[in-house]
Amino acid sequence: MRLRAIMEGFMTTIYNPILHGFHPDPCIIKVGSIYYVANSTFEWYPGVRIYKSSDLTHWELADSPLVYPDHLDLSSVPSSGGIWACDISFKNGRFFLTYTQVDQFERSPGSNQGFKDTINFVTTTDRIGGSWSPRVLLNSTGFDPSLFHDDDGTSYLLNMVWDYRSNQHNFGGIVIQEFNTENLHPIGQPRLIFSGTPIGYTEGPHVYKHHDWYYLVTAEGGTSFGHCVTVARSKTIFGPYELHPQTPFFSSVVDRNGFDQAKIQGKSVLKFCTDDLQKAGHASWAPISGDDWVMAFLCARPLPNTALCPLGRETALELLTWCEDWPWPHSRVPRSIIQLESEKSVRPTNYQWVEHFNIDRLDDNLQTLRVPIKTWGRLERPSWLRMMGGQSPVSPKRHVLARRISSHSWKAECTLIAHPTTFQHMAGLIVRYDEANQVGIFFSHDEQRQCDVVFVLSVDNKQILTGEPVDIPVRSAVRLQARCIDSIITFYWSVREADWEQVNPSFDFGLLSDDHAKPIGFTGSFIGITCCDLASTGFFADFDYLSYSEPVVKSTRSGSAISTAKPLF
Repeated sequence: MRLRAIMEGFMTTIYNPILHGFHPDPCIIKVGSIYYVANSTFEWYPGVRIYKSSDLTHWELADSPLVYPDHLDLSSVPSSGGIWACDISFKNGRFFLTYTQVDQFERSPGSNQGFKDTINFVTTTDRIGGSWSPRVLLNSTGFDPSLFHDDDGTSYLLNMVWDYRSNQHNFGGIVIQEFNTENLHPIGQPRLIFSGTPIGYTEGPHVYKHHDWYYLVTAEGGTSFGHCVTVARSKTIFGPYELHPQTPFFSSVVDRNGFDQAKIQGKSVLKFCTDDLQKAGHASWAPISGDDWVMAFLCARPLPNTALCPLGRETALELLTWCEDWPWPHSRVPRSIIQLESEKSVRPTNYQWVEHFNIDRLDDNLQTLRVPIKTWGRLERPSWLRMMGGQSPVSPKRHVLARRISSHSWKAECTLIAHPTTFQHMAGLIVRYDEANQVGIFFSHDEQRQCDVVFVLSVDNKQILTGEPVDIPVRSAVRLQARCIDSIITFYWSVREADWEQVNPSFDFGLLSDDHAKPIGFTGSFIGITCCDLASTGFFADFDYLSYSEPVVKSTRSGSAISTAKPLF
């Protein structure tokens, strides 16, 4: 079918992904002339990130809504637990945010079976960037809750159902029930409306209405290389739903049969996928004008010649056009470049970012693990952040302040002052995927050599390796640096303005990815600062700055979206 161009006149280029680095599970809506995209954040605090744009081209971070104890408690969530797929909607002047807090998830070896503690909540506000109401419990029957507001004033709550039983498919289908938007409570019993297709792993439901039809959008295939978007429609919201003529509706897989056979045989599946963006799925829609809509979806960019995606799942766009009561994507596979009418393009550029800690506000690119920074950090003096030592690097209770890595090539740097007296005191620069997968350069002390040292530490699926320590000749402010070139992370140190000296060993960036983490992972790589006090003696480190930069990378936009600021404490 030939689809008409969505715009006439001046066309500009949008580079996918629009949100680089760890920005999974996008939910897009349009309110007035403004588009909003909400992303899940897992164990990183604050919870959820909401971006806004007036043209689908230029995006800025508008809100990080889950910041108060009555919104979330991530203190004991596991790696890749915490805030799973969120949904943002709008009705009668009020924004609704639904989200899952995953307190625990396990699976049996070699299968996806097991228990998941998935608690679903809703919170509201009358203004993005304003105060959000205390969360209200919805249910804990599954995950990926969303709200649909019908044109007759009725609202509905959807989510997938998780079935832990070994004789059942764990992804038990999509359920729906009426929802009271005044007291924020479901009404009646949930009804199963969609069991999914043979692709399986049905999740991430959203409902839309166009003309007289209801359209159910779901994610299927698991959130890896077999991921896809499935669309079905019905004349009534409770079904039955008929599948779109193009099923899967959208995916990075170009040959589903070949992909499935290769997966069964344990062979590489990438030759059955597009050469462009991978893992496309978990989609949501918003209108542009008339029959022209936009779809936000998650995707991933593997390192060259690998199946490893250390940047995590990112957010991208595709255009939709309605024809004969069905939506059709302008491409059934994801594209790095799409054309859209806009004032001007976002062109590739070098990306430079630095946090000096010189005011009482923290740049929104930065996040902490599980708890707010006020629990372990403070501004001790202008331009210096004092970080109290936490538990070991593999502990969920470690202290980390970090930002997303958003390119395959990058450089990060920090300067710190600390006075370690034992090898159990350590502070430095960390590249982290999760507790079980991370690398970093640390400043510490060696009692046997009676001097301060720097050394490299790595954790590879819980296997810990410490490199040979390098003596620091003078006690001074120490500069630490990490560089990633050609998929290899290399660490350096110096004091004062001396030349950088390399510290071995180096590491493969691809090992910090969903695809390498065992048994499973859902996040992405971060770069940041950390301080550990394994002796619990009150050790701390003062950090002067954290910087991060990227070069121009081919035809994609480097760097994160424009950032605003949030209070540090």
